[in-house]
Amino acid sequence: MKRLIFLGIVIILLTALVLGFPGCSSSSDGTGKKVVLRENLIHPATDYMAKYTQTAMNRFNAAFAGKYEVTVHPGAALMGMAESLDGVRTGMIEIGQYPPGVFSNTDVRFSSAELPFLYNNIEANIAACKEMLPLYDELLV
Repeated sequence: MKRLIFLGIVIILLTALVLGFPGCSSSSDGTGKKVVLRENLIHPATDYMAKYTQTAMNRFNAAFAGKYEVTVHPGAALMGMAESLDGVRTGMIEIGQYPPGVFSNTDVRFSSAELPFLYNNIEANIAACKEMLPLYDELLV
């Protein structure tokens, strides 16, 4: 189960890296400065999801030291959940970690991730997420 949660976080992180580069806090003059990506979590710092995310991002930061750094901001410290979709779109934050169904009021296609029994198991859900990335790219950019 921990492996699947980690895989889900990696998929979210990779999506944010691909979609978030236009708004990243990076140097545009080619000096090679480190890119800082801010991740806004709704979970409080004491929640297992926030702790697990921080652990995963510590490993990511160690692997990409000097090039990228993800800073985790638990407890919706940067912005609330409702504002986070536009925050990622506009580059106010680079990573938001929320279930897609939360934003079904902005586009009904987000609600497909929350349909019961749409996928048989978590592996099928993860495989579908890979296929949904182009759709999310269209909605978020």
